[in-house]
Amino acid sequence: MNKIFNEMKEECLKILNSDVPDNLISKFERSCVVCAVRGKSGKIYTGVNIAWWHSFCAEPAAVSSALAHGETEITHCVALKKHKRTKEISLISPCGICREMFNESFKSAKFFVMEDGKVKLKSLSSLLPNPI
Repeated sequence: MNKIFNEMKEECLKILNSDVPDNLISKFERSCVVCAVRGKSGKIYTGVNIAWWHSFCAEPAAVSSALAHGETEITHCVALKKHKRTKEISLISPCGICREMFNESFKSAKFFVMEDGKVKLKSLSSLLPNPI
């Protein structure tokens, strides 16, 4: 678990520690989110949230990249947020809309989340109780 998490986290940090967040965070946003998903092939794909008029989360951007490269299954997901002012980076859980997206197409995906100060690997069903 730690090896997969560390590889995915590093891919996110490459983006968060570059100039990308400053270019993408509008003056109205407080943070930038980068997501890494791991396909069944073992390859990692990233996505960045874009906060414009039609904003979208980093998770669908990462999934879209994976699908465009021929992946048919997503096995793991990591999302990191960088606060615009403090530059603090934290591990976050996908929002409800993104959880529903995974529920529609990738029910077996696992999510790295922070719980009780520790990184945990969680199933979608534990993050989205009573899915439709």
